[in-house]
Amino acid sequence: MTLPLIQALKAYDQRQCLRLHMPGHAGHPVIESLLQQSIPGITPATYIFDQTEVEGLDVLGNPTECLQESQSMAAGVFGCAHSFYLTQGATTGLQAAMLCLFQPGDKVLLPRNVHRAILSGLIISGVEPIWFLPEALGDWGLWGAVQPATLETLMTQHPEAKGLILSSPTYEGLSSPVREISRVCHRHGLKLIVDEAHGSLWPFAGFLPTSACLVSADVVIHSLHKTAGSLTQTAIAHIPFGSCLEKKRVQFQEALNTLHTTSPSYLLLAHIEATVAALGSTTKIQEKLQSLHQTMLRIRGELSQKTELSVLGGTQPEEIGQDPFKLFLQHPRINGDDWGVVLEATDGLAYEACTPYGVLYQAGLGTSEELLNQMLVRLIAAHKTFNQKPTQQKPHFWENSACLPVLAMSPREAFFAPSVSIPKEQALDHIAKHTIVSCPPGIPVLMPGERIQPHHLPQMPDTVWVICE
Repeated sequence: MTLPLIQALKAYDQRQCLRLHMPGHAGHPVIESLLQQSIPGITPATYIFDQTEVEGLDVLGNPTECLQESQSMAAGVFGCAHSFYLTQGATTGLQAAMLCLFQPGDKVLLPRNVHRAILSGLIISGVEPIWFLPEALGDWGLWGAVQPATLETLMTQHPEAKGLILSSPTYEGLSSPVREISRVCHRHGLKLIVDEAHGSLWPFAGFLPTSACLVSADVVIHSLHKTAGSLTQTAIAHIPFGSCLEKKRVQFQEALNTLHTTSPSYLLLAHIEATVAALGSTTKIQEKLQSLHQTMLRIRGELSQKTELSVLGGTQPEEIGQDPFKLFLQHPRINGDDWGVVLEATDGLAYEACTPYGVLYQAGLGTSEELLNQMLVRLIAAHKTFNQKPTQQKPHFWENSACLPVLAMSPREAFFAPSVSIPKEQALDHIAKHTIVSCPPGIPVLMPGERIQPHHLPQMPDTVWVICE
């Protein structure tokens, strides 16, 4: 598979031009001794390929040469009509989709477990949310799928809705039935954006849940860095076949240009291209994914047999539509944010996330079988010490999280409204000015424009900003 951008970068270096342009290092490590001491991995090649939009390297905001060819290659790999490289993470793609597909004041259906990037998108675009609750796995303290029947009911209640923004998979790898949801959206004239950030491997293996790239969603976003092995901040946006934007590529490009940096990192762009090319090496990637899949299923089985730990999805995660590479573990008596933190400190098991309900570990293309086997051995050994700990009480999921907000104004109105700082003891029933969110997973508990309720107070700082009323 050709690598047009990387080839163009190499060709530019071979021309040995006098680099009298940005970036200011001009292709050489200007603080070499300091870098060697502090970041040994930084090499001269890092500087050589840290380029800008010079002649021969195309322009990301209006690609006509190597970047256009590279993004066309990516669209073919993912089976979409168009693909767009993102160097500011999935956030830019999600917000651009909102700007492109909706008008200020449009009402859009939003499950309460959307990422905080959507909140910023609401403020930027002026779109107004119609919040609803996806399925809740109360015993696990997690949000689950959005069901087509739920959307049918919502459309009866809110015929003014213009679209749906869906998070599938969730942070813990739980998917929604995107094919059926896409059909419901088409039937009711809803535009569909799918935040598939955690599912960038899904188009490449039949045992993984169905990717929204394959079901005529309008825009699909992938974070390549989450599981596909690319560098942090690399992501990609897709316009699938059947999208309302399939013949309006320029409109989405203009929305991206409104938000995207005018100085994109060519190091990140090159890494996106290399990652996409690797994913397109069908036989190799399928062999790698199949091997990783078998290892994860074996580990799930051994944990279930040899420890008291419960594994979300058990040994057959596909039955609940879960990504098998996500491992969410729960102990029957000890809170996850206790034992997970202890095991990271004592056994070097670095988790993805800890909550009172459990601990999330995950595997990606760079996760070796040896590493996973070491994790298994340490979990089994450490588990024996858990019996010495007293039983802990988990918080009540329904009281703390599973409730719809009380809306007083739109997020955009609240963002621009005058505000005042008050002690949180006085904040009850006031309209929030700021956001309460922990990242990961990035799901806001409280957003601007919502009235502060009793369950918000324990999670708030001592002083809070509220709207002047």
